[in-house]
Amino acid sequence: MNLEEEIKNKIKDIGENEDCNEVEFESLLSYIPKKNKYKASDGFITGLYKFYTSSQDKILYRDNYEFEDTCILIGRGGVPSLHLSSKFSVSHDDVYVIKLKNKNEISLQFIFYYLKLNLDLISNTFKGSTIKHCSKEELSKIKIKIPKNKQLIIDMNPLFEDIEILQYEMKEAEILYKQYINELYEEALPNKIYKKDNLSEEKLLEISKNNNKLEEPIIKVSKKKISKNNDELEESIIKVSKKKVSKKDDLNNSSEESLLGLTNKQISKDDDLIKTSKKKVIKKKVIIQNTI
Repeated sequence: MNLEEEIKNKIKDIGENEDCNEVEFESLLSYIPKKNKYKASDGFITGLYKFYTSSQDKILYRDNYEFEDTCILIGRGGVPSLHLSSKFSVSHDDVYVIKLKNKNEISLQFIFYYLKLNLDLISNTFKGSTIKHCSKEELSKIKIKIPKNKQLIIDMNPLFEDIEILQYEMKEAEILYKQYINELYEEALPNKIYKKDNLSEEKLLEISKNNNKLEEPIIKVSKKKISKNNDELEESIIKVSKKKVSKKDDLNNSSEESLLGLTNKQISKDDDLIKTSKKKVIKKKVIIQNTI
C-alpha cells in the first residue's frame, strides 16, 4: 500500500467509525484572488514551476509563480480536477485557489485528501447543459467530516510530511530530467549553426519560437519510456530528435549531422544524470501522481 492509499484509508475509517462534525466548506476555506489574468495558453511544456488549468492530468509550466504557499486547487470547468500545490500559477478563469481560514484548527492536507476520497462531492456541484461548471455558491454547500478528536488528524501529520518530501524529490528529479533533454537539444542544434548560415534575425526568431515544438515530442516519448531501461530511453530521444530535425533541413543540412554526431562518449557523460532522474521518477511515480 502506498502513502496516498494509506492516508485515504485512514480518512475513510475516521468518517465511518469516529465521532465527527460535518463542517461546511466555506467555514473552513477561503478563496485567494488572482492578480494575473493568465490564459491556458500562457503555460508551457517546460519551466521551473507548475501552471494549472482545469485539467486533472495536463500540467504545464512557467519560469515564475504567482502563489507561494500550499493551496488546494479546484478546476471549475468540464470535469472536476483537484490538486495540492505550492509555488504555482493558474489560468485565471479555470481554477479556484483555496486556503485555510485558520491554520490552527485543521490541516489543509486532511481536507485535500478528504475531498479527493469523496470527489463526487465536487462533481455534484457542476451545473450546466453543455460544458458544466462549478461555482463558489455550490461548493459552499459541501460538508466535510472533521473528527471531534483532533489527535486523529495530528497523528496523520508524519504521513503528510512524507508525501511532501517525496513531491520535492520528484520535482528535483524532473528538473534534472529536463536539463538533460535541453542538453541533448543544444547538442543537436547549436547556435553556431544558425550564425554560420547568416540567417536573418526574423528567421532566427522563427527558429526560437519553434524550440518548444521540437522539445515536445522528445519529452512525450521520453516520459512514456521512462519506466524502461536507459538504452530504450536514450534511443527514443535520439530517434524522435532525428525525425524532427530532418524536417528542418531547409534551415541547415548540418542539423541532422550534428544530432547523429552524438557519440557514445557524450551519452556516457550524461548517463549519471538520466539514471538519477529516471530512478527517482519511477520510484515516486508509484507513490504519488504528478497531479497532486
